[in-house]
Amino acid sequence: MLQKLLLHSRPIILVLDGVDKQREITSTILSGVARMGDMIENLTVVLVVTAYGPRLLNSSEPPSIHFPAYSKEECVKILSLSPKSIFEIDNETEYSSEMENEDRWLWTQCCSAIWDIMGKYAARNVNALKDVVDELWPSLVRPIVENEYGIRDFPKLFNRLKNEELRHSEEIYLASRIVTSSKIPSDGDLEASNRTHDLPYFSKYLLCAAYLASYNSAKNDTRYFSKFSDKSGSRKRAKRKRTGRQLNRKHLGPRPFPLERMLAIFQAILPISLVSSVDLGSQIATLSSLRLIRKISNVASPADASSKWRVNVGFEYVRNVGRSVRLEVENYLEE
Repeated sequence: MLQKLLLHSRPIILVLDGVDKQREITSTILSGVARMGDMIENLTVVLVVTAYGPRLLNSSEPPSIHFPAYSKEECVKILSLSPKSIFEIDNETEYSSEMENEDRWLWTQCCSAIWDIMGKYAARNVNALKDVVDELWPSLVRPIVENEYGIRDFPKLFNRLKNEELRHSEEIYLASRIVTSSKIPSDGDLEASNRTHDLPYFSKYLLCAAYLASYNSAKNDTRYFSKFSDKSGSRKRAKRKRTGRQLNRKHLGPRPFPLERMLAIFQAILPISLVSSVDLGSQIATLSSLRLIRKISNVASPADASSKWRVNVGFEYVRNVGRSVRLEVENYLEE
């Protein structure tokens, strides 16, 4: 029916944004929608996803275009298009060009400083970064409104802002410790606390890679993490009948893996190119200090590629961490 309607029409492009964020949509439906352009003339289907997975469309390598993350200059330029005012503007106050320039200058400095602190890891999109700037802006300009600092005293303003936020965080932490120490945590509380680790962006992928390295066989790494593997043949071989009762690998204990294998899986599941300034060694050390992964070999240096590690968290925790960065761990896990 649709093919007949579009037979003599002009070319139509159907763009579906955020299809990987839908809860009830399956890979079968997505693959069918993606192939509509092959069956219907004059119709092109474009699917916009946050991170492309190998099983998303049941296809080995569909045509795809990768849009890299914004750089610092691009983020600051976009956010500077709509700066906020330092002083409240009412109908009786004349908003001069000088006031506009001052607002734009301070807003740009604030965006640049906040990006230097968290933009590389936490704020992976402009909207998230803008939310942070909007939240911190009133505290930043309060000393200017109260005539304590001038507009051009940005280093002093930002240092004061950081000290206030640090003191506020310490007060919240102490209050939470007082409340939690007065009650016995239940199993539900312990499960909720396991989801409160605020890991950096790349550390989340490292933890997921560690879990996959612990619960996947090394012989199947090419099948799950290589773009050039014959996935259809692998699935056919996987459907052979096996004698005896088989246990799900998630119910078995984690197995040790070498560090170089975890880093190879990390590179395979990472949807963007790794920034050269990212220190993976320090992030691995952070995961180890939080006891999310454990070193079990006697190698002196944890950064040694031959050192043996083991993941120290369960499937539910890793699945929540993966979904926070749009990564479905099940797509890469052995059945």
